[in-house]
Amino acid sequence: MSFYNRLALALGLNFFLRSITFTLTVYLTRILLPSQSGMGFVYTLYVDFVLFTARDAIRSVSSRTNLRKPKHASEDSPLSAQEGCKNPENIPNTEDSTPFSGKAIREVVNLSLLSVPLAFIIVVILEISVSMTGLHILPSLWANAWKTTSQPLMQSQVQGSKLHAFWMHFIVPIYPELIVWLSIVIRLLSEPCVALVHSLNMIHVVVIAEFFSITGRQVTVISLIHFYGMHSSWDTRMFFALGQLACSVANISYYALLLSGRPSVWRWLGGSTSMDQLRVVSLSKGALQTWRQAIIPFPWCDIEFRKIISTCYAELHLLGSFFVETLLRVVLSGGESLALSTMGTAMDRGIYHLIINLGSTVVRLVFHVWESSCFVRWSQDVARGQINVAVDLLCVMTRLAFYLGFSFTLLVSPMTPLILKTLYTSHWTSPSSVYALQCYFCSLPLIAVLGLLESFLRAVASPTILSRFQRVMTTSSFFYILLCYALLRYGVSQNSKLEGNDNDSNDSKVVVYLIAANIMNAVYRICCVLYLLICTDERPRGVFQKAGDAQCDSSLSSSDGGDVNSNSFKPSGIHARDGRGVERKAILTIKTLKRASISPYLMAYLALLLVFSSSTTFSLLKIIAIGVLYVVGILYWDDTVLSFLCDTLSAFRVLRKKKHD
Repeated sequence: MSFYNRLALALGLNFFLRSITFTLTVYLTRILLPSQSGMGFVYTLYVDFVLFTARDAIRSVSSRTNLRKPKHASEDSPLSAQEGCKNPENIPNTEDSTPFSGKAIREVVNLSLLSVPLAFIIVVILEISVSMTGLHILPSLWANAWKTTSQPLMQSQVQGSKLHAFWMHFIVPIYPELIVWLSIVIRLLSEPCVALVHSLNMIHVVVIAEFFSITGRQVTVISLIHFYGMHSSWDTRMFFALGQLACSVANISYYALLLSGRPSVWRWLGGSTSMDQLRVVSLSKGALQTWRQAIIPFPWCDIEFRKIISTCYAELHLLGSFFVETLLRVVLSGGESLALSTMGTAMDRGIYHLIINLGSTVVRLVFHVWESSCFVRWSQDVARGQINVAVDLLCVMTRLAFYLGFSFTLLVSPMTPLILKTLYTSHWTSPSSVYALQCYFCSLPLIAVLGLLESFLRAVASPTILSRFQRVMTTSSFFYILLCYALLRYGVSQNSKLEGNDNDSNDSKVVVYLIAANIMNAVYRICCVLYLLICTDERPRGVFQKAGDAQCDSSLSSSDGGDVNSNSFKPSGIHARDGRGVERKAILTIKTLKRASISPYLMAYLALLLVFSSSTTFSLLKIIAIGVLYVVGILYWDDTVLSFLCDTLSAFRVLRKKKHD
């Protein structure tokens, strides 16, 4: 199965499963007040912050490790490369026939487990920095627990021993937070499984695991609310904490069953024979490991603390670069959430949580899977020295992502009032909420393009380019945080000046200001990434070393589901020589950027459709007509998208014929 077919399978499966979890999320939001939803927002933000910072850098490093043994054939000869180009359909799947390397598997497993101590360090730093300095600029569960705990519980006289008094005064108030910290550890214990799945490019497995995790969390919270009810803020925190624990338990249970080695189990859970082969190769290390294999399941039986230290030391420079870049991306992508969790009211947090959950549905449905799949593919292409293949894939993916994101701006944005009235109760419908959701829909094309560009940069960039990117992001993150806090303080002051200010009026402009800042941030980050990709003087991470590679890569891009026109997929000018005979070192060129851009006629056509959609009154027939005109315009002016759809449909027809035969 080619990359495009795997991506289409993962997107379709993700759309179906996410629709189920979205229904549960809508139902949970309907039975909660905005202030209660704001408490759940704090837990979700904290867990996502710790998990992302602890595992994203490690995932980026582990994805660059090839689990297959290197071929010993004469790969350096140009003749072998030209022979491979004669049958380009076999080139994308050459790694499938290569046996796995047990050493590489153990390196990935031990490197992935490094996220557990890293998360512990991050949690300690967060809690100590907020408790000692008193500056609530970072999320802190400890500070949130003592802030939301009722005063009579803290000062009540408890009968019994000193141990019982200590338990009631200090442990019970933060008991939900202790459960959240435990859920983070359990969630990170499944990282070795996730790393192996990512290395095999089985994105649909990650989609299924996230479905079970989110479903377990939402069902747990909904069940607790119906059976017990929310009588206090402590009950609300406890219910959301137990939901996080159920999410982590469901996640690690799924991966444990998937890698159990039982065909009757992993076939129903989305596994494959390659995953079972990986397990067999890893467990055949020798007789000295039999006792560990009998007690500890795979892949946790491969964990060796000495191996963790040695692997971390070997990849220390790259880990440090990716970790700093991860922290900066957290600030740039979630700076408004961090500011809102520390300075905003519970009402603003609840409204923002609603807007993000509803507006970013397409991000979770499509773009998250899209970026993960492309990042793994780009990392593998660069590891094989096939950068032109990655560039060709980038040109196709950016246009498709922009078209999909702009469809929500064009078609869904006018339907925002109807969506809020249909899905949610009157607690959530207000002019500011409608306008904020419309602004978020307008930012979806920028979010789609930005995610792919940053994934491409992280996959192909050398440590020098990453360090330059970090310096740019450091400066921009500082000003972005200042902008978020300034807008938040301005919005709070404006709300306090309103006559008859009521916390249930939902008339706050704070969320609108923060989403506007997020849009400006996305535009700035796109400009920075394009500058580094085009104007850098540093050689990218993978280079072509054989004369036949460029010809082979252009054939690979067309055979793997890209544009079938040979003229449009010429080898990129990344390493071509200019008129003076000097070799270019830039990752992208102006010609490549033009090839990835949209036709000016199509841009003018889309602008006319957007003006017509926003200036006329809303009607369902008008939205359907605009949608038809939108699809027709794309297929008429963009031949690459038309050929991509035709190739995808033909590939699915071939798969159906093989299954019937």
